Amino acid sequence: MKKTIHILAIFTMLLTFFLIFVGALIKSTEAGLSVPDWPTTFGENMFLFPYTSMVGGIFYEHSHRLIASLVGFCILLNTILIQFSNFYKLVKVVSFITLCAVITQGILGGLTVLYFLPAWLSASHGTLGQTTFCLTIILAVITSPKWYKNEVIKSNSKITKLSFVAVALVWTQLIIGAIVRHTESALVALDFPKINDTWIPAFDQKSIDKINFDRFVQNFDFILNLDPITSGQLLIHFTHRSFGYIIFLFMIYYCFNLYKQRLFKTTPIILFFLIITQIALGALTVLSKKEFIITSLHVSNGAAILGILVYLCLNVNKSKLL
Repeated sequence: MKKTIHILAIFTMLLTFFLIFVGALIKSTEAGLSVPDWPTTFGENMFLFPYTSMVGGIFYEHSHRLIASLVGFCILLNTILIQFSNFYKLVKVVSFITLCAVITQGILGGLTVLYFLPAWLSASHGTLGQTTFCLTIILAVITSPKWYKNEVIKSNSKITKLSFVAVALVWTQLIIGAIVRHTESALVALDFPKINDTWIPAFDQKSIDKINFDRFVQNFDFILNLDPITSGQLLIHFTHRSFGYIIFLFMIYYCFNLYKQRLFKTTPIILFFLIITQIALGALTVLSKKEFIITSLHVSNGAAILGILVYLCLNVNKSKLL
């Protein structure tokens, strides 16, 4: 049974990652209200809704619901199997927490539709989705036979602390990113790396008025559809970019320490590559004016970075968990 549980845990982890990408597509294509009711789909049982009617935004939104339902079912099934297995208590506790998280996530998803996508609720939905993904990674790792058979990685306290800090920093950045997306703050600046041709923007009303006038002119000159911005949106955008630079510098230091101590062979290299990719995707999101595939990849890549950091954090703390 343990092998079945582990395989199901891996499948659930991969499916949850795919679900994050599909969820990102919904926001990127503004398809969130394409299906205006919940838990039904246009008044019908969502599992019986005809696929021939899944066109346009309905395809993204309804697909998201179906995949989410499958993720929920897999987590429920694995939780039941784990409770009747002879795994350590830690595994049983994590599986139960994961089940609670995915149930809450489903409810939040429904409420975002019923309350017409309020920013705080939508951002919470996105953040909990990333957290649930991390929980599925933990389950996939600690249900593996190798987790108990392989030697404990001998890491010093410095690496252990750095690993916790790395997870906390990236998780916080993903929260800020969710706020950027759902407060429509991604395009308050159309340039990169500067923000409206300056490194540190001014937030006074006169400066905001000037930015909005420039955007008004651009709407005519370049046939754009840019909405006026607020100082709050500019602050959110600036915070996301600035925090991203801080994380980048920290990750250079973190990956260097991991590689120097030979704790992992290729993981630090992969992690650093994903960090570079994430910055590039963030820049392209702005420069492409939120092209939907690029924007969705930016969200998914962020989840992948967080997932790898959770994996590293688990392994350097293995001696404390067994």
